[in-house]
Amino acid sequence: MGGGPEPPASSAMRTGTETGQIAAATPLLIHVHKASAPSDGHNPLLDPTTDTVVKRVNRYAKARRRALQMASWIADNVPAGSRLAGGRDVRSIVQDIEGCGNLLEFQDATAEGDTETRLSAGKFCGKFRLDPLCAIRRQARWLRETLPKLMGVIGPYLASEPYATVQLMTPTIKSGRSLHRRFAHLTRSWRAWQLDRRRFISSKSPRAQYTELSRVAGGVFAIEIKRGSGSKQWHPHLHAVVLCEAPLDQERLQSEWRRITRDSFMVDVRDLYSLGGLRSMPDTADEAVMMSLADDLQEVVKYAVKFGDMTLRDNWLVERVVFGRRLRGSFGNFHGIPMDTDQCCDDVFEDRPYITRVAEWVGDSYELSTVEQFQPDEAAPF
Repeated sequence: MGGGPEPPASSAMRTGTETGQIAAATPLLIHVHKASAPSDGHNPLLDPTTDTVVKRVNRYAKARRRALQMASWIADNVPAGSRLAGGRDVRSIVQDIEGCGNLLEFQDATAEGDTETRLSAGKFCGKFRLDPLCAIRRQARWLRETLPKLMGVIGPYLASEPYATVQLMTPTIKSGRSLHRRFAHLTRSWRAWQLDRRRFISSKSPRAQYTELSRVAGGVFAIEIKRGSGSKQWHPHLHAVVLCEAPLDQERLQSEWRRITRDSFMVDVRDLYSLGGLRSMPDTADEAVMMSLADDLQEVVKYAVKFGDMTLRDNWLVERVVFGRRLRGSFGNFHGIPMDTDQCCDDVFEDRPYITRVAEWVGDSYELSTVEQFQPDEAAPF
């Protein structure tokens, strides 16, 4: 089971309480004990108009409602004793989802007028394709861990290759009624294309069959599953960020994809929006460039399913079909960079003063019920 430890009973001096249900469409009322407020009567961390915890909890509450709907649907529609391919009893899956996100601990730290919020502890189920809360947290944690590693590969390569570029490539396959067949077709075709690439790169024969994919030095990819907007048939497809020695030829890519799949040719390829920043400062970790790259990666590693566009029945079918399958991967120069994480919590603050608050699920929303203030010995007071 992913996630951090249960929130500590007392990790800092308790200075007051804060109550008020967090609901997406209802006003927020926050009551602060006087002992927790500074001498001027205003604590920016507890201002509901700018409170980053409130904004995040509102988003998490919407995700948790969807997760509970999914758990209820499974309990009502899947026969007792049914098991997924891995042998997991679906009733235990329901229990895990129902307990996911019941209690969340946040830390707010302010430095030079900017507030940073971290989810420091919580209980999570790890059912990323069934629970949007877990999907949100896994993606955030993965981006935080992986961005510096990707920059460590992209920067030096762009600096050393005069025509190098970073592109977003999206091969798709023809939609169909059977998700199982369409998913298998996509994954087999992608593996075959990568095999062609490896064979050409490793071959010393001038007669080796060329593939445009051989111009890719490395890439990270993820599979997304949805129904086509027009046909309503299953339309799994793949997104990849690829590091290339030169811009890829889209017509060649489409021709090769048609040869491999025999029924599909569409391959979209375009430069990353962050490419200009990456080229201008390839050897630095400029925050603006990192954020721009993160936005591009969001398109690649976004959720395997779009929860808002998928019925509960379809969501369960996706889980059954892809359970135990790899939906993300890396290759080439990016080989070895982890594409998944079991961690859903952020790292805790260790050397900065912060306020700790706990969001507890009550009824149909979260309640912020605890405010604690922590000041390390070497940190300046609030």
